[in-house]
Order: sequence, then C-alpha cells, then structure tokens
Amino acid sequence: MNKNQTERVFQFPCSRKYPVDQMCERIVRALQARNFAVPGLKIAIKRPSWSNEEFVTNIQGPNFEIDFDNRDSIAAVEATRIHIPGKQLRLHSNLRHIVLQLGSSDPKVASGRENQPRERVYVYWGSQSESRVFPALETLPIYLFATEDTRWLERGMPSHFLTRDVFTRFNQWLRENVIAQLESGGNFESVPMPQNSVASPETDELRRRLETTEFCS
Repeated sequence: MNKNQTERVFQFPCSRKYPVDQMCERIVRALQARNFAVPGLKIAIKRPSWSNEEFVTNIQGPNFEIDFDNRDSIAAVEATRIHIPGKQLRLHSNLRHIVLQLGSSDPKVASGRENQPRERVYVYWGSQSESRVFPALETLPIYLFATEDTRWLERGMPSHFLTRDVFTRFNQWLRENVIAQLESGGNFESVPMPQNSVASPETDELRRRLETTEFCS
C-alpha cells in the first residue's frame, strides 16, 4: 500500500456560513461512518496528489445530489450545490449570490446530468431588498427575488421567497430523506423516484404561503 494513502487525513465540510452547511457536514460524517459504501448512492472522493488530504466532491442519490468545492477558501471544501426533487440551491462565497432554481422533479434532472428546458426553470436570486441596496456588512439576504424574466409572474409563481424558509425546507428534506436513511443503516436502492412535475400557476392562498413562511410544500 502506498505510504501516502495510509497518511491521508479526511477533510470534513466545517463551514457554518449557510444554514444548510451543518446538515451537509452531518451527511458526510454519516457516510464516513459507513465507509462510504451505501447501496444506491454514488460518492466521489478526491485524493489530490499534492496533499495528504481526501474529501468528498459529490454525493448522488436516486432523487438528490450535493456538490462540494472550494467555496469560501482554497483550504476548505464546502457544499456549493444541493439538488432535491424540483428544487436546487447554488451557494457562493458571497452570501448575496444564492441562487434558487425551481423546476421539474424528474429524477434525470435531479442528477444534474440533463439540462432542464428553459421554459420550465424558475430562478430566484438573493438580495437584501427589491431595490438591491446592499449593506456594508455582508449578511444573509432576507429574500430571494425572481429574476426579471416576466414568465415567473405570468405563470403565477411568487415574486420572492423568504430566504430562511428556503433553507429550512432544504434542511428538512435532507434530514428526513438522507440523514434518516444513513443513520438508521438503510439504503437508497428502494427509494421511489419522484413523479415528474412542472411548476404550474398557484392559487392566491398558496402564493401567500409561499411568500411568507411555507416554501414550496
């Protein structure tokens, strides 16, 4: 066995910049506890030749996918993309550069290997206010606003979401559908594929809930 392999140190995600960071670290730790061998999951681990470290770069299941990369520092690897059925978050080193995408829950889309048709993807960007006035101190944006493409509003989609509720829903999904399986010793081979769905116009009541405290039920 190569000496370098025996001396490698596993690097866990450790940031707390975004509300989903701790959940992503918990997922990686649960995978390590199972020696990264979980039926139904594909796990990519990078072992750079220039260092004695190793770390997860991608976790792909039947209905979710998480990418890890140098987000905040070249010395750390953190979650940069989280895809769950019908929803995807992209996280940047800049707190204001959160991107939320809503689209089809087709499992082929969830894998990230097939592009979503443009007319079926709704994009929301982070900002502190509709006027895009940024504070001197970088903080998590209060809202995620729809891009200027009018298709979003014409099709009945909300103009914005509360950022905290978006993160709450992603954390809830990961906890119930990934962590629960990993920590109970389960596998992902029997996880049902999500039914394909296309975002459709919402009722006034649902739009009210989406724009306040109940994100994309």
